[in-house]
Amino acid sequence: MRREHQAIPLSGACTGTAPRRPAALAAVLLALACLWTGRAEAEICWGKVSTSTLCCTGHGTCVSFNNCVCDTGYAGAECGYMPVRPDKSALDFGAVAVGSATSQYLLLSVMADTNGLSATLSGEGSGDYTVTSDCPSDFTAATMCVVTVGFSPTAVGSRPATLTLSATYTDTLGSGTKYITNFTLPMPLSGTGSTTVRAIAADPVAASRLYAAIVGSGVYASADGGATWTAATVQPSDTRLTALAIKPGDTATLFAATDGGGVFISRDSGLTWNACADTGLDSPNVLSLLVTGAGQLFAGTGAGVFTSGNDCASWTAQNTGLPQ
Repeated sequence: MRREHQAIPLSGACTGTAPRRPAALAAVLLALACLWTGRAEAEICWGKVSTSTLCCTGHGTCVSFNNCVCDTGYAGAECGYMPVRPDKSALDFGAVAVGSATSQYLLLSVMADTNGLSATLSGEGSGDYTVTSDCPSDFTAATMCVVTVGFSPTAVGSRPATLTLSATYTDTLGSGTKYITNFTLPMPLSGTGSTTVRAIAADPVAASRLYAAIVGSGVYASADGGATWTAATVQPSDTRLTALAIKPGDTATLFAATDGGGVFISRDSGLTWNACADTGLDSPNVLSLLVTGAGQLFAGTGAGVFTSGNDCASWTAQNTGLPQ
């Protein structure tokens, strides 16, 4: 039979009420309450009289005769279990260059039988994080598994998010009554997207004009020797930038290399950018660029050296004698 919770305020003397039926139980509980002193509020929780800090095994709050509201991360009829226990309470990835990626690991210890274990991401920067794991959906007690959290910032600045572990936990009391708890454990994630200047090029004619390739942001130009910078109006569609080169004799023509997106060209001093043709270019992972005085463009890639004599409209491999 469910008995409603009644608080018994305690001062120096015993006053208050206890459950009305049965009378004998009420008398016993009231007598026990008289043993307590001070101004703490005693509670009848699972048939026991205790303070709220002790009720529900110290990890929850008793709100009625048989109802504990558990603290975050705890579950069970009396909040006595932390069903899933990670080895870290938060993950901080520090400063990571925009466009780069890193990862950290969580070791989960499953302390009780759980079902439907899942991990979800939320928050302002959640799109910059990924979650993979070798954890099954349903667990038995004393099981361990690994969750991998990846971080790849898409913008400069703080990229906060929350990883929430969720599961369903079933607790059985001595009477055979089952109590099903929807368990959740939020974990803060933090990381910062940082600016990485991968390459700088100087106009050989206008000495005060500089160009900077910034990973994750694009190409910027300065007309005052680097005192101030302005972003290109139309950036390369891939900003994993690795190198810049200026064409001698035509300094309004620039080339930008990317790690995965091939080569881009600008014909208006870096104001707008378009993708070069990849005809003959066997790898989009271009790590270096060079333009000779005659205007011949060379690209160092993951597949060797390639050259173009028509402003990157087509490419030819030049790897004879290089290690394969």
